[in-house]
Amino acid sequence: MSNKYMEWLKKYDVFSKILAVLIAVVLWLYVAGVNDFEENFKIKNIVPSFSGIEELATSKNLMIVGEYDVDIEVSGSRNDILRLNESDIRVEADLSMVSGAGTYEIPYTVSLPSSSYTLRNKIPQKLTVKFDEEDVNLVPVKVNTDGLAADGYVVDKANIVISPKELKLVGLQEDVDRVAYAEVVLLQKELKAGFSGDFSYSFFDTEGKELKNLSVQTDYETLNVSIPVLKTKEVPLSIDIQGSDAFKKYINYTFEPSTIKIAGEEDIIEQTTTIVAGAVKISDISSGMTKSFSLTLPDGISNLSGEMTASATLEFDGLSKKTVQTTLIEVVNTYTLPSGYKIRPVTTSINVDILGTEETLKKVNSENVRAVADLQSTVLSRGTHPINVAIVVDGIENTAVSNPEDYIIYVEVS
Repeated sequence: MSNKYMEWLKKYDVFSKILAVLIAVVLWLYVAGVNDFEENFKIKNIVPSFSGIEELATSKNLMIVGEYDVDIEVSGSRNDILRLNESDIRVEADLSMVSGAGTYEIPYTVSLPSSSYTLRNKIPQKLTVKFDEEDVNLVPVKVNTDGLAADGYVVDKANIVISPKELKLVGLQEDVDRVAYAEVVLLQKELKAGFSGDFSYSFFDTEGKELKNLSVQTDYETLNVSIPVLKTKEVPLSIDIQGSDAFKKYINYTFEPSTIKIAGEEDIIEQTTTIVAGAVKISDISSGMTKSFSLTLPDGISNLSGEMTASATLEFDGLSKKTVQTTLIEVVNTYTLPSGYKIRPVTTSINVDILGTEETLKKVNSENVRAVADLQSTVLSRGTHPINVAIVVDGIENTAVSNPEDYIIYVEVS
């Protein structure tokens, strides 16, 4: 061969190879189109249809445990395989052989779209299906409030509203029996105000472990929840000191506990500066006395501390006490006595404790202190009787009688 011919072959050899491949493909497509070769095709995870499942639930209270699927292999012409729609393949299992809870080998049939297809294989050959009794139960609904409220706020747990409060569970007995309660799933955090809405929920066992993949159904997909959030505050306790305003400044007291933590609507809490534990009359106070109070909070305020009582120690600061013996004993409104009855005091003197500043008490003596027995609402028979008396301090202001309810005299009616 000449050199020119060899160079030509080298130059155009690659193009001849490509042309040969194209010609081979065209020839194969032609042959395949004319002959339409048979091919095999595998289809996986086909979910079977169970006939008789409703009857089992109604008559035998049975349910299928778990999920099942089958794999098949079919053959057909290449063109038919390309046209095959998997949704046209039906896998059916008849449950008429099931008589009670347990595991059964259930035969099944595979229906292909047309006779153009042949079933070559199916896996498994039979379905191993487990059946269990269906159960019904009511479980309570809870709300986990951890972390919902921001610092300085608290969830008002006593007034959380959940609708419904219980869920009806229907499903496999072993799954239904595991559920102790349902818990609302809340994603809110650091709240400073209440909120409400419809929320999903999860199931938990008696140990608080979340349960998943349960074969149960419920009557509600979501739960309506309303959660109030309250403002909190630490406030001191106080006493309503009743009596002369001139004396109040001389009364000091300390509480145990000294403060309590309260909660309520924000506007109410902001206006609350103290909790009044109770009232004490100045005249009933003695220095160093201890008094216990039952704590009753105003409407709209809750006690978060848990303290139901508080004890106060009261002291006089700049206030003194003076004991005066008076012989000025009077009985008034004696008209209530029956006609012909006479009355005279048997008690001739009485010791009275008077409170006041040292300067004021210097002016108090037995001549300006009287004990007055008022018979206006008293009915007496003949004999000797104890009568409560009121202590009167004449002509001196800013004094008080210590324990005024404790003073009595005896009178004789004849």
